[in-house]
Amino acid sequence: MSDAPSPTAPAAWRPDPSLEGRLRYWDGQRWTNHVSQGGEQYEEVFLGEAEVRWQYGVVDIGAFKALAKMHAVLGAAGETGWQLITIYDKGSAWVQGLENGFMLFKRPVPAGVRLADHEWCIALDIASAVPPRATAAPAARFAPPAVG
Repeated sequence: MSDAPSPTAPAAWRPDPSLEGRLRYWDGQRWTNHVSQGGEQYEEVFLGEAEVRWQYGVVDIGAFKALAKMHAVLGAAGETGWQLITIYDKGSAWVQGLENGFMLFKRPVPAGVRLADHEWCIALDIASAVPPRATAAPAARFAPPAVG
């Protein structure tokens, strides 16, 4: 990612340092959230090199066969770019087969990938990924919403 223009550079549309082939508006002091690509203007937060935009996904593991659901989700989620943040247990003591809670995931959203407001935090449906026994489901059965 290139540095900002010189402090004397006037306000103007300039090549976006976060994504080649796109323009970002320089207001004379800093990069703004205004971008333009292919003639379409929209807003995308300008991030520095070390910063990342994250999409969050929640999986309700419910109160039945939570361990089987976690096994089914963890491998498949990792293969599709999701990273596990935490597993929350709604009950104070787990009894196998009667667990209750959710898993929270996140995955990076690259510059230029546009998500609708409602897509930044989504519910991941794993109903079809839960195997009949406590064994991991094949990764192909887990299908999070498409990004982009």
